[in-house]
Amino acid sequence: MSSCVAVYEAEADGEDFRFVDFNKAAERAEHLTRDEMIGKSVLTLFPSVREFGLFDVFQRVWRTGRPESHPVTEYHDQRIHGWRENYVYKLPSGEIVAVYDDVTTQKQAEAALRKSEEEYRLLVENATEAVFVAQDGYLRLANPATGRILERTAADVAA
Repeated sequence: MSSCVAVYEAEADGEDFRFVDFNKAAERAEHLTRDEMIGKSVLTLFPSVREFGLFDVFQRVWRTGRPESHPVTEYHDQRIHGWRENYVYKLPSGEIVAVYDDVTTQKQAEAALRKSEEEYRLLVENATEAVFVAQDGYLRLANPATGRILERTAADVAA
């Protein structure tokens, strides 16, 4: 299974949750082995889980039994850093299950694309030469230099 799965048992009336199972995908994402996780407190192993917002979801799901999703959010502590998307369920046994995906690579790719697009935009906008894109017989994009050369605004040129 490519998604991470962690199973927790509530302790102290839902004031903490202890790991009872953890799959291989979760081991890879969290850089911990199953043996390092089982029996340990989520608050101990993931000290920023409250700030991350997932701990509140665990507590609500444990108390209400209603599944919840926790949207893509950045987690970081002194050990790990990454983006996670979580779905949390309560089993009939009372255990909480989190099925989640490590979307760090995707978020990094999105950030790199935004940076690249911004660099390209600045290059085109600040070029002293005309830069334009023609498609199907129309100018779809024109930089300010194109407008100066044609003595029109760039918006008028690419309209």
